[in-house]
Amino acid sequence: MNRLAFISLALFSIAITGLQPASPAFAQNGPDSPPSIAEPQSSRRLNLPPEQELRYGPDKRQIMDLWRPREERRPAPVIVFVHGGWWTQGDKDEYGIGQKVEAFSRLGYVFVSINYRMVPDVALEDEPRDVSSAIRYLRQHARELGIDPERFALMGHSAGAQLSALVSTDPRYLGSDLSAIKAVILLDGAGYDLPLQIEDATPLEQRMYRVSFKALDLAALVHLSPAAHGARPNAAAFLVIHDAARKNAVSQAMILVRALRQAGTPVEQAPIEHSDHVLLDTNVGRAGDPETKIIADFLSRYCPPAAGSDGFGRPSVQPVRTVERGTRIIGRESGDGGPALGAKISGGAAIRPER
Repeated sequence: MNRLAFISLALFSIAITGLQPASPAFAQNGPDSPPSIAEPQSSRRLNLPPEQELRYGPDKRQIMDLWRPREERRPAPVIVFVHGGWWTQGDKDEYGIGQKVEAFSRLGYVFVSINYRMVPDVALEDEPRDVSSAIRYLRQHARELGIDPERFALMGHSAGAQLSALVSTDPRYLGSDLSAIKAVILLDGAGYDLPLQIEDATPLEQRMYRVSFKALDLAALVHLSPAAHGARPNAAAFLVIHDAARKNAVSQAMILVRALRQAGTPVEQAPIEHSDHVLLDTNVGRAGDPETKIIADFLSRYCPPAAGSDGFGRPSVQPVRTVERGTRIIGRESGDGGPALGAKISGGAAIRPER
């Protein structure tokens, strides 16, 4: 590798991760390998060991960690978190998982973080199958785990957002269990339209995609694109969060939002300013984080901690507009006279984007 190519790769790694020197870093592994991530700070290092480690399949990667809420109310709704990592790497103990557990357990949720098998050990199609298997296991064992089998929220970051969106739109994965998914929260996802994602990628990104998708033809890529399955049945409601400045994230989010809207599925879009791909995951759960407030509001309306109350210290709420300074929130379609879906709000001023 010549010096110029090495510098370009290093700059790309820094750009896509937004990392400080002490944070997880990408490293080059070889001509046909994806970059690897240094071991992240885990929930265990945050003194939050899971109450249970559950095995939902025979493979060593088919495991998940479960935490119960501080003030346990049985049965409680559950948030299932799916980590990212280019479909080739990552772990349920990812950096920042502990603060997510703390934040959502205080609100009355069981929190589950799952591992799943990954490329190249399995085909890409097996990854959403594992996510579905984990959800089925939790529903089947709901009584003993203290989980409400009918109140699931699915949250994923990056590649984990693509997997979460896919199992929440394509009923071939969850079948009748899809009705239990009341809320889907997608954190700066990619690959909602996989062929377009690859087409719009930089040369270095395309190299990484060749590792993740090397055995797939165009038809298979379409089949694995959540936007191709926008028609109902879908999960009950979607919140699509993304970096407002990352063009690929914006275009991919709009494609998925449009597909869900056309099917009449409730969907909200939140482009977040002054953030980046990594922070949109690791900031979730931090005190005062505007993205966390958006998620909490969304959950309070679609998957509240207790029937008849939202569990957030407020009575049950009607759909309202949420605006945070420094954060652009896409309005949701409702009868409240607010901006239609697709209207960007920044500091209270609605801006209609081109369609």
